[in-house]
Amino acid sequence: MQNNPYIAMLYGPNKDLAIQKMMSVNAEWAGLVNHHAFSDRYWGKTWGKDNYAMTDKEVITLSALISSGLANQTALHIHGFLGSGGTLKELAALMHAAWRPRGSTIDPQFIDRMAGELAAYPGVEQFISDVRSNDLPLSGLDVKSPLVGFTRLQLSELASAISAGKSEWPQLTNLMKQAQDRGATVVEIELILRHAEIYLGESAAIEGAQAWNEITTTNDGDLKRMYIDNVHAYFADKQFYEWLPAAEEDPAFKPLFDMTLALASARAEKVETNIEEYISLNRGITEKDYNKLAFVVVKATRYRPGLLVVVKEFLEKMADDKSKSAKVRTAASNVLALTETIAQDPVRLTYGHIDRFSLGEIVALATVFANGHTHQNEFQSELKRAIERGLDDATFQRLANRATRIVGYPVAMNAYIAYEQAKKIFKVDRI
Repeated sequence: MQNNPYIAMLYGPNKDLAIQKMMSVNAEWAGLVNHHAFSDRYWGKTWGKDNYAMTDKEVITLSALISSGLANQTALHIHGFLGSGGTLKELAALMHAAWRPRGSTIDPQFIDRMAGELAAYPGVEQFISDVRSNDLPLSGLDVKSPLVGFTRLQLSELASAISAGKSEWPQLTNLMKQAQDRGATVVEIELILRHAEIYLGESAAIEGAQAWNEITTTNDGDLKRMYIDNVHAYFADKQFYEWLPAAEEDPAFKPLFDMTLALASARAEKVETNIEEYISLNRGITEKDYNKLAFVVVKATRYRPGLLVVVKEFLEKMADDKSKSAKVRTAASNVLALTETIAQDPVRLTYGHIDRFSLGEIVALATVFANGHTHQNEFQSELKRAIERGLDDATFQRLANRATRIVGYPVAMNAYIAYEQAKKIFKVDRI
């Protein structure tokens, strides 16, 4: 990592501090991040050009992290923002720009965490005051970005909307339309999406591509198709996203795990892709499979109030959509009906397994993977149960790798932190 030129470009004088923080989580994990996030794919020909400011890259990064409520990763990347030329005044405005769409004032614990990280910086007292101000002007981000048609404030707004996805769809499509009216091109938007993918996962990036396609009046092509083709070509040979199959008895376990992560992250529309993949890998679908899918839907949505209703509404639309295949429509209808039954007894189904874990156990763990930063006590409890059942480093690595692709590496990084803490709390030696 010391010799990675992109880490030096991003963090500047804060490079050693950033490496120390990444290595303190997990050395193997830090190595994977080094070879993926700080690679030619994201830092090469486009971001490496002189006219693409590193500070703008960190605006996208921080907006995605703050709007997702990921304090651990925000605490790391504020050093990158400042090391690449950003100021504390801009940082305070950025936090407001990314937090305000959440519909509340900035969490005092979040402010205290950032203040602790920045304690050695001159002017931190004014920064804390600015962040605590409910009506701080966002003019501190009215800096023209080298990206066509964007200021840093507009980049922050778009990244926050991509984080929200379908839950803020009118806002996302409106921001995409405004960007196009200002002259942004499909190449610029694809660049932003590829960067957002690292921090939010592929589901969020694909939704961003859908939003652009919905409003575009250009002949640039199908951005969603371009993005997916790019994603699939890249994922085919990269260890960072490998599933690493071992003793799986269920050939369709992967889409069930993916569905759990996506739904737990409020990406309701991913259920369609996951069902299609499940049918393909399973070479068909039976009554038992409908139970599995319904079980995942109910378990995966438990930490987000109202999310189950949203998913059920989407399943109802799928079941009524004549453009879908008969198998997909039937699956959507049956899964929708079964959610009512399974909701009454959500622990009775434990189909499939990966190594020593039932589907129910893995789904429970995947659900807190996606929500562990906001439900830390539940995450520790679930990790304790998993460790007692035999969860080891190799199995955890496999699950975290997959989580990285679906919901972004900061969520998986947060999971590593929780896992290492759990092993210390429960006095479990590294296996």
